Amino acid sequence: MVAGFGSSERGTVVAIIAFATFSSLLWALIRIPGAGGPDESTHLILIERIRESGGIPIFQGFDRSQFTWTPGRVINAFELTPNRTALALAGVGSVLQLSDPVATLVLGRLFAVALFPCTLLLGYLTLRVLLPDRSIERLWGLAALATLPQLMLIHSYVTNDTPTIAGATLATYLVVRGWARGFKLLDAILLGMALGLVGLHKANGLIVAPMAVGLIAWRLRLEPSHLLRTLATVAVASFAIAGWWYVRMLVIYGDPFGTETTRAAAEAVDTAVPTPRELGLSPWDYALNSGWIEGTFRSFWAGYGVRRMTVPDITYVAFLLMLILAAAGLFAATWRAGRRVTGNGALWIGFALAVAGLWLLNLWTSWTLDGAAMHGRYTYPVIVPFVALLAVGLSRVFSITGSSRSLMAAMIPLMVVGNLAYTIFVVVPNVVALRAWPY
Repeated sequence: MVAGFGSSERGTVVAIIAFATFSSLLWALIRIPGAGGPDESTHLILIERIRESGGIPIFQGFDRSQFTWTPGRVINAFELTPNRTALALAGVGSVLQLSDPVATLVLGRLFAVALFPCTLLLGYLTLRVLLPDRSIERLWGLAALATLPQLMLIHSYVTNDTPTIAGATLATYLVVRGWARGFKLLDAILLGMALGLVGLHKANGLIVAPMAVGLIAWRLRLEPSHLLRTLATVAVASFAIAGWWYVRMLVIYGDPFGTETTRAAAEAVDTAVPTPRELGLSPWDYALNSGWIEGTFRSFWAGYGVRRMTVPDITYVAFLLMLILAAAGLFAATWRAGRRVTGNGALWIGFALAVAGLWLLNLWTSWTLDGAAMHGRYTYPVIVPFVALLAVGLSRVFSITGSSRSLMAAMIPLMVVGNLAYTIFVVVPNVVALRAWPY
């Protein structure tokens, strides 16, 4: 494999994406209907309600029974979530006259599977722009995305996470592409549309918006008129796509994001458990003493919470070691660069801030709204920046040995084998033992 996009690299890219797509399809076909992952059954109910009502249902509050099964306030008001894929799936189901809920499930899961190769291709294209002369690093990054068990798992069931991740990855690619091109008018329009699509699915994906604004501001800091035109174009395009939803929320509920409406509805139900913030815990105490760090770390790589569909503990130790090595490599590269921010340096800083910001937002959300939520997938809207940073950091550390390319290339088949092992030893037994629920 050489710099550029030769036939060898092209074949490897196709093979990796094909493997990931087939695996996610297999998982989608064998997983228990309605229990493929967190909230799948609720998403299916929302789709059916949209079909029955012919529009977006109005939130009427929570029922006491909704809180009887949970140790915390892990309840979402899906009528308040901008999950517009559910609207599209309901429309397609109506056109196809899918009266069987299982048929709706299959349609939703196939849509999730179809988004996986799209997200992977966008991730690879982003890495190709970022690392034009480092083919091994970008192939390593693609393999990391394609074989990450949790990322593959959420592309095998009905959820609004998948379109959120796809939209955020598209926005990330357009930021990187626009950065290289100086943010032309078309770049700004497409970026705004991508951010609008993210805004129509899940609020956590909007972390890419401040990242995009910050990077545009830095890239065009010497061209103030161009900067203002670009930001205005992005804002107008975003509002044209997603503005109607937030205006609707403001008109109906007086709450554009639905968080206060959800909180008030939960407080009105006396069976709801107080949130960590209501119990007087600080975010720091909550993170250290609730198991949030362990649960979120585990479920970022594989599994839900602390013990469900997880991999052996030694594997998480290996993941942690990889993170430490990558962080050391990034620190060494930063130290060598000194205080100068030149070339694409600001781009990488923006990526690092976006990754850190979404992890902090995930903690804040758990602390204020959802005390028992420990889902690493909430940080996946910035999974491509995360993997890019990981690849560069590891490459820097491995360069000490003089065999960076060989070591990173050797990791690619190991990641594929690890993913196959997860299918055989975790996914299949989970299905056979009928342990897909609860999540």
